[in-house]
Amino acid sequence: MWFEESSWSNLRLTDMGHVEEWRDLWPSKIEFIVSAMAYLFAMTNFLNLPKLILDNGGVAFAAAYAAVVGILCMPTMIMEMSIGQVTGRAPILFTLVVLACMTKFLSTLCLFSYYFAWTFTANRDGLPWLNCKQFPEFVSHPCREAGSITNITQINNRLNTIQAESSMMQFLLTLERPSESIADFKDFQYSILISQGAIWIGVFTCICFGVRWVGKPISICLILAFSTLLVFFLRSATLGGVTEILEIYWKATDWERLYDYRVWRLAVEQAILGTGIGYGAFITMSSYMKRQNNLVTDSIFLSLWHLIITFVQTMSVICIVGFLSMKLGIHPSELLETGEDQMWYMLAYASYLPKLWSAVLLGVSIFTMFSVIVILALSVLSTVEDSFGANWSKCCRRFMLALFVCAFCYGLTVYFATQAGRHAYELTTRSIKYCTIYFILTAELFATAWFYSGVAFLNAMDYKFTSFSAPIHEWKYSEYVGIAIAMVPLLPIPLYFFMTILCACCCKGKDHQKTCKPLGVLLKSNGFRPPVFASFFLYFLFIIPSYIFSVWYCFVDERKDSILPLGSGEYNNNISLNSVSAIVTHKDIQVY
Repeated sequence: MWFEESSWSNLRLTDMGHVEEWRDLWPSKIEFIVSAMAYLFAMTNFLNLPKLILDNGGVAFAAAYAAVVGILCMPTMIMEMSIGQVTGRAPILFTLVVLACMTKFLSTLCLFSYYFAWTFTANRDGLPWLNCKQFPEFVSHPCREAGSITNITQINNRLNTIQAESSMMQFLLTLERPSESIADFKDFQYSILISQGAIWIGVFTCICFGVRWVGKPISICLILAFSTLLVFFLRSATLGGVTEILEIYWKATDWERLYDYRVWRLAVEQAILGTGIGYGAFITMSSYMKRQNNLVTDSIFLSLWHLIITFVQTMSVICIVGFLSMKLGIHPSELLETGEDQMWYMLAYASYLPKLWSAVLLGVSIFTMFSVIVILALSVLSTVEDSFGANWSKCCRRFMLALFVCAFCYGLTVYFATQAGRHAYELTTRSIKYCTIYFILTAELFATAWFYSGVAFLNAMDYKFTSFSAPIHEWKYSEYVGIAIAMVPLLPIPLYFFMTILCACCCKGKDHQKTCKPLGVLLKSNGFRPPVFASFFLYFLFIIPSYIFSVWYCFVDERKDSILPLGSGEYNNNISLNSVSAIVTHKDIQVY
């Protein structure tokens, strides 16, 4: 069938002259380019860059970001694509935890869309996350509308959006019904469970037929995401206040800030997250391309596309913030946040526009994130296929593998659908972001390793366990679970490294590259070389404890003040926040 076909143009020969295998290809190069464009349609820039630019030198920070994309990200993109194109293999890195976190956030946006449609079918005015009086069933205590302005001038942000009493946070509390502790999962929230399941059913339909099918649904999602973003950009640019907000950003420009390494560090972090290098997606997508493909030209085009779409995303947010700043008489810095909180602010901005614009914002976000999840899931499926062999690329077997991958990923999200799901989501997202850039890209990119080293890395990332929500502190094993979350996704790398060396050094015969003999047979075989085997076995015993100790040292030993007081009364007395307020006001969750 068409989705089982492979191409003789990708036929490769080993040094011995034997046919190694052949692999599926993209039906056309345009599907590869469109899929890569969808992957570079970064939600993180949509939510983070407007405030980062304003707070870190204005146009100077934007110039630093563009320079990093060209100098750092594009060469890495070329390197990853060349690895995939030459080897014809997907990476061994699994992004399962990242997929689980993205699924949780996307499921929340899908529930927003569901209730948006519900207000039309039920003939209800307003929206449940923006209005208090019209939706009393979503209000549990005194409520303020999410788009209203607080009179307190000492706080950093004047919008009520992420305050505990806001309609936005009360709507989220109604959906999630969070418990008092991360260990107290209580009941399932079936709306979240169903939403997450629907997402993975959609992902399964996109990847079950392999790379010859996946480009088609991704193309549709990209068209819808770009169309809704363009409509939102044009509307934002015509609201008014554009000249004033651009003047504020221009006055905030300070080229001297480029002498500060911290500005470049922020630019590097944001560019890495925005382009998505280091997660294996470019290796996977390029592994289905012909070996003679001009990947340098592709990388240059994709980098330019990323900068263009980043400009449109950033200007869309800046323009609507300029309109609100002019309308409310508030400085733009008091109307902006970063990360997930900025998503709630964007929905609050829509309270000053007709109701339809909330749907436009949700459409941009949902289609963008769904495309990224599909591509990362394809990377996982490709890795599993490669490990099982070429026969598993056939229709029925690939169908089974895709079903297993999607079911497994859905299983990872089940705890997020409990009443402790919000706390687990916070712990997971804030744990994996401390290790991902450093440990993954150190192997790829020495420039990143130069920026970070040991404890300085965690200091730069502002790792403070005391900044986690109170329900996470109440469970004494929370930080240790966070360390495990940060370490487990990376374990396949040293394990695969060890098994590759073991097979190469200890297995006899021409077929040693295909498989390794059982250990019992291996020890009796003539090809066994005890000194070599012993040296690599000792190296394996050394590298794993060293890996664990290095992470333990960074997370725990240098942060004793954040762990030891957990059981002390002095620490508990310092936590005087209301539990609901502590739950809904955390700000450090990173959107990928």
